[in-house]
Amino acid sequence: MLAVERQADKFRADAPCLRIDLNEDFDNKLTGKFDLIAAIEIIEHLYNPRHFIRNCLNLLNHQGYLLITSPNVESWVSRIRFLRHGRPLWFDETDYDLLGHVTPIFSWQIAQICRELQTSLRQIGNTQSKLLWKRLGDGPFDILRGRTWLMGFLYPLMKGKKDGEINIYLISHN
Repeated sequence: MLAVERQADKFRADAPCLRIDLNEDFDNKLTGKFDLIAAIEIIEHLYNPRHFIRNCLNLLNHQGYLLITSPNVESWVSRIRFLRHGRPLWFDETDYDLLGHVTPIFSWQIAQICRELQTSLRQIGNTQSKLLWKRLGDGPFDILRGRTWLMGFLYPLMKGKKDGEINIYLISHN
């Protein structure tokens, strides 16, 4: 097991950790091929998701998998927050400044990147969270909590990955 972290001094798990900026080419900084690369809540912090995925694929053995998670900006709560604030959930100015969330990722983008890189998007899943209602915030949209009939009307009209707070992508070579 090997970890990569831009701020390696903050890494706390019991594993070797390399200081690498994943916005730069990194496939040439690591030796060997990997069976699994897990990028948990990383891609939304990067400027170029295609570059990151391409570098990861270069490090995978032919039978390996790339597992990526990212906030689900397509969730129904994120869509309501976008209507209210003009920004998807987890991507407002505070999240940009404090968390470093610079690139919202949509499931269709991951699928498109996989097509462009001639690789396979094997599965898309998501986490389920009962806390999503709390993400709506205070004020007029607070009313939605008591108006499930409205969501019952709007929900079927929504396309994409409308459930879950975090999307999980499993990618492999063809």
